[in-house]
Amino acid sequence: MRLKQDQTNFNPKDEYAVSFPKFEWLSVQQRQALNDNAPFYITGPAGCGKSIVVLWKHINNIKSNKKSVILTYNVMLREFMKHCVLKTEGIPANSSHEILSLYKELREKPYWKIDNERNIKYCGYNPMCKNNPDQSGFCWCESKFQKYHENTYEIIIDEAQDFDVRALEILARNIRYICISADFDQQMYSGRIQNENTLLNLLGYFGKQINLHHLKEIFRYPLGIYNFVISVVGKGRDRETLEYLEAKAQNDSLNNRLPLICDKIPEDREIEYLIKLLDVQRYKGTNVAILVPYSIRDRIKHNGIYQMDNNGNYIFNKQHKSAFCSVEYYVRELKERGAQCTFYINESDCKVTGLEYNESDFSKLHICSFKSAKGLEFDTVIIPKFEFIDVASNNQLKEYYVAMTRAKINLILLTKLDANDIIKLKNIDSRIYNKTTYKEKSYNETDF
Repeated sequence: MRLKQDQTNFNPKDEYAVSFPKFEWLSVQQRQALNDNAPFYITGPAGCGKSIVVLWKHINNIKSNKKSVILTYNVMLREFMKHCVLKTEGIPANSSHEILSLYKELREKPYWKIDNERNIKYCGYNPMCKNNPDQSGFCWCESKFQKYHENTYEIIIDEAQDFDVRALEILARNIRYICISADFDQQMYSGRIQNENTLLNLLGYFGKQINLHHLKEIFRYPLGIYNFVISVVGKGRDRETLEYLEAKAQNDSLNNRLPLICDKIPEDREIEYLIKLLDVQRYKGTNVAILVPYSIRDRIKHNGIYQMDNNGNYIFNKQHKSAFCSVEYYVRELKERGAQCTFYINESDCKVTGLEYNESDFSKLHICSFKSAKGLEFDTVIIPKFEFIDVASNNQLKEYYVAMTRAKINLILLTKLDANDIIKLKNIDSRIYNKTTYKEKSYNETDF
């Protein structure tokens, strides 16, 4: 089965930029944070518009001739933010250059110095770094931070819960004003800032005055998705947020749309089923993300998706069971069937897999890991292998929280199991989701 797609006049970046709200369209809570004279710390559940406030803070600084820099770690989110800035009226074209990757901008491969008297080895960029500064062998380079000391009015950190403590300490020493957005329910990595109190105490230690603003209103996804997500993963639960979505649902039928679980799909029929799903009229006119629970790097490291041949080349082991939940697997399988899709994997994984990735590419159908989708949103989100949620650790449950809350309209979960056999679904009300079961026949629109 091959997939027919119409990509005519569709540019996802333009779609994102169009949905980026004008200042007067922001909520009262969002405007309060932006009108506050002091630097802010914004928190709130997924979909409440934290990144929007961060971006408007940067735009307002530009308009006031105050040099500011946004630091974030997500490649795709960074590209979308740049696009939104360029689409904003009255903003110079080079303003998007100040939306940067924390890791690319402020880290270095260390060079080592030896102190023979004390018998220690330390990094020449940062004497506080002993031996390997972090797991990847990089260190935070203080001299790189210092370049912002004189000419930068404000650093704005998006998704601060995933920043390294050492990086934040160096920023706090070198930058006069720091604004932050964070949600610790969405923390993707272990070994980072421990919690909100740790973050605020660290900033206070360096004399940073910062005002807390908690956003309660969710704008991205409907009440149906909210109720399902908080029931399954227990993240993002808030009384005021629920009341807001319930009031909104009374005047908006779309706000009551429920997630769809497609169960009992045979493993050897999943791709065929997925293609048929993508061809359904309801989803054809939407931008679609297929999100998988693990990155390729994780699967290589832990499960041996790749085998090395006698010449030292990596070969994709398609028979390995873990291969079937990788980004590469879905990219290759769908492209073989005529799908036009883009994807994200990092540079090192591109070298191993042989796939070519361009960070400026983003099509109507996009495939990436949960982590790589952080901060983004899509009309339709499809998560295959949903049964994997039953073996997820607490940190991995946060990734599921992130993935499911990327959906603006449609959340679709695929599984080979009977939905009733998924442990995470056993103790929740079955009325908060719809279900369709695989059938050995041709599909109709009503099946989905």
